[in-house]
Formats: sequence, structure tokens, C-alpha cells
Amino acid sequence: MTQTGDTGAPLFAEPQFPSPSTEEGDADLSVAETASVPETVEAADSDADAQVLTSSENEEDSEPDPNLIPGGRSKDVLEFLARQLVEDPDAVEVDVVPAKVGAKLLLKVAPEDMGRMIGRKGRVIQAVRVVVRAAAARDKTDAVVEIVD
Repeated sequence: MTQTGDTGAPLFAEPQFPSPSTEEGDADLSVAETASVPETVEAADSDADAQVLTSSENEEDSEPDPNLIPGGRSKDVLEFLARQLVEDPDAVEVDVVPAKVGAKLLLKVAPEDMGRMIGRKGRVIQAVRVVVRAAAARDKTDAVVEIVD
């Protein structure tokens, strides 16, 4: 952009900053000392990054906690959902059978509530399975839900 009377002159000039003055305290720093400061900062950053990477790698590679009950959280979630969906919540039973990777959850409901639990075209039980699998994933396991007569 140029002003109307000038040809080629910019409308706004670049700001001019005063150059830093060298005081007696600044003159004591040598070039080697100032060059070493960024290197130590970069080295500290790379060490911190390495620690973060190793801790996240350890979490992913580690196996599930052996002190956890297999399928504990997913069993509680399945039992809660089933009790909310059926008419007779006292008849709901969930049995846990340990499997290789996770747990197999066997759901027992009253015969009158079987259709309610399955839903039209199996949509309700599929939704319950998805939620239970998500709960099992928090324990880093897998869960399979089956309805038992």
C-alpha cells in the first residue's frame, strides 16, 4: 500500500527498536556461555519427552491388573441395565465365566421379560452388549454377553 502522493513509499514504516546496550554485567558473558544455555534446555526437553514416551508405552504394553475381578465392572453395568429394563428386577442374575481374554457374562431374566431384554430385531440386547463392552474396555479386558433361558 502506498500513500497517494508518494510513489513506492510504504504507508506504514517498520518499527525501529533500539539496539540492546552492552553494560558491564553483560560484557562478562562469553559466547560459549550463551551458546550452552539453549543446549541444556533442549536436552532437558528431550529427556522429559523420553520419560513421557516410556511411561505411556508401559501402560499400553502392561497386562490387566491381576487383583481385579474378571468382568467386575462389566458385570455391574450389565446387572444395572438389565434391572432397569425388565419388569421383575429381582429375577435378574448375572454369572461370570472367565475366558481367555476377558469374561463371558451369562444373563438370566424372568421368562416374561425375555422379549423385553432382546427387543425388536435384537436391538436392545445389542445396545446393552456395546455398553458392557465399553465398560470392560476400561478394565482393559473384553466381555461377551449371552442371554440364558
